[in-house]
Amino acid sequence: MKLLRIIFIAIFSMSLFNTQAQEQLMGEVIRSQAFDNIGTFDFPGISCKPLGVAYLFGNKFPDLFLRSDKWYPGFYYYKFESLSSDSVPIFSKAKEFSAPVSCTSCGCLLIDKNIYGFWYIDGKIILTILNPDSFEFIKLKEIEIIMPRNPDAMYVKQNKAGDFVFIFSIGDGTRTKALGDWRKSDYIPYSPEGVYNGKVSYSHLYKIKIRQDFNSVKSGLTKISLKESKVRFGHQNITEIEINDELKGLITGSRFGNLNFHALTEDLLINEESMAVGIDLIALRHPTINPTPLSYPGMDGKWNNLIVAGEGGIYYYKYLGFSEKRNVPVYDSPKMLLKQNSNVKGGSLVVPTLVDWDSDGNVDIVSGNSQGQILFFKNVGNNQMPQYIHGKEVHAGGKAIHIQPGYGEDIQGSGESRWGYTCPNIVDWNQDGLYDIVMGDSRGKHTVYINIGMEQKPVLAHEQPIYLEGLELHGTWRCKPGVALINDKMVYITLDDDDEFHLYWQVDAYNLKEGFKLRLENGKPIKANFLQAGGTGRLKFNVLDWDIDGVLDLIVGTPRHGCVPNPKNGLPWTYSQKERLGASVLFLKNIGTDETPIYQFPKLLKYKGKPLSLGQHSCAPTPWYKEGNKAPGLMVGRENGMFFLFDRKYISW
Repeated sequence: MKLLRIIFIAIFSMSLFNTQAQEQLMGEVIRSQAFDNIGTFDFPGISCKPLGVAYLFGNKFPDLFLRSDKWYPGFYYYKFESLSSDSVPIFSKAKEFSAPVSCTSCGCLLIDKNIYGFWYIDGKIILTILNPDSFEFIKLKEIEIIMPRNPDAMYVKQNKAGDFVFIFSIGDGTRTKALGDWRKSDYIPYSPEGVYNGKVSYSHLYKIKIRQDFNSVKSGLTKISLKESKVRFGHQNITEIEINDELKGLITGSRFGNLNFHALTEDLLINEESMAVGIDLIALRHPTINPTPLSYPGMDGKWNNLIVAGEGGIYYYKYLGFSEKRNVPVYDSPKMLLKQNSNVKGGSLVVPTLVDWDSDGNVDIVSGNSQGQILFFKNVGNNQMPQYIHGKEVHAGGKAIHIQPGYGEDIQGSGESRWGYTCPNIVDWNQDGLYDIVMGDSRGKHTVYINIGMEQKPVLAHEQPIYLEGLELHGTWRCKPGVALINDKMVYITLDDDDEFHLYWQVDAYNLKEGFKLRLENGKPIKANFLQAGGTGRLKFNVLDWDIDGVLDLIVGTPRHGCVPNPKNGLPWTYSQKERLGASVLFLKNIGTDETPIYQFPKLLKYKGKPLSLGQHSCAPTPWYKEGNKAPGLMVGRENGMFFLFDRKYISW
């Protein structure tokens, strides 16, 4: 068989993943309503990995294969349709394909008219072929190989002799987490000096040669990363690009966002590692954590553009040339990959608020996400039938908001420095007639962005801390605060350092004063979770009169492990042990007053008679006041970045 072009490859470890919450009835997913029906590329999971491309339909540009993540496992194929006006590929609706292994990683290459998939499984490489009729990969052969550890990325190509050369990214085996259980109180990620208590692991690149008949190994594992060519926490993905007829190289991802370039010798050795750069010759830093690059052809037919996935989104990098000065490829700023008839996707772990952000009479979406952004989704429909176009970054102080905890401000350690978990709520916080943003995030901090613009053109000032008694307000992480105006006084509800519901009173735009812990009718405080450390926080608060009795209640989004109001019989976790419930929405009825609330035991909100079940990490509800309805419905943001509308007439509790 003659190889035309090897297209893609990836790996699978033996730890099989299952969704941890049974899916229940869903509301109406929000679809992109761009004028040309083209929107940001949506995909089923929190993150995804591009597995490769292949010319299934003879188009000038190839089609795309992806795998989803462990929370939403699956393999998906997207047909190439066209290029946008700025040359970004546009793909069509997903088609699912299957493989002979239960996993979330796969790889493929093109030989003649066939598509072959390679899988790494517990010391074996399995060769499969795609059946175009059933759209499944069928096992052909397998071969055992000797590896010190499971690889974190894999790529394959054929050499001139026809042998298969597999390139693996293999870690050094270092434990990266600090000692202890990061969901318990004994987990101490940082020393008293502020130094991370975990270790840094490095991955190197290795190769193995397998004979063309795929019956035997021609040469065993050999390290090709010479000198200090290595990357922290793994290469994420490996792809090959063409610089010119003489020079080719590998592009690999990295946990923290750099795209690494490795120039290849004739014998597939790497003498040095450098980082791909932007037009300013400064190293690129991908917008999200864990970028996984895949080469894609340009108009000239050379394979040097990049499709780069990761958590929350898929981006496209246009190749601009090669810098002889830096000896690295140069790329344009990343643009979102596009798809026809896509669902609105706001990143991952989205936290929406419905609000008329641009004062045009239509209610828009303003949402945070795990990447640390805040996005604005304009409603181009109306309030009865909302239609949203894909999101644009919200700016503050002239720069796009992008919260990054960095080395020392993430409670689970420096390995999570890129997760911002922005949880904004939109309110006229300083009561000047303009919408502001108050927010919790991954740092456990609470901040405010004051709107200094005009009614139809919001302009946000720089982030400012919210203070309590002169000290920055702090609480458990990843909480959307609940806010409401009560008798001309603004209240602010969130989780305190005890991971318990707490109410504060506003003093001015930047200051709060002590209120009290919120309590049940039995007088006990309301707890959030049974887990500690990184398992705390994560609740999304909304203060509103849910049951239309004239008193403000709480609607709260939880993670699957949420345990409100106590670990013994709290929701949704204790219910989940019987019914496999996921992240849920709770109603806490206020039987007191607005000023001195007292809450009944929480109730699960149900949709068409079944409790809402929305994934693993957390879900984020916000009230949806459909025109003509006095009682609100809900929009709920899900961990996979999709937004769902739930009509009030189908909601019960």
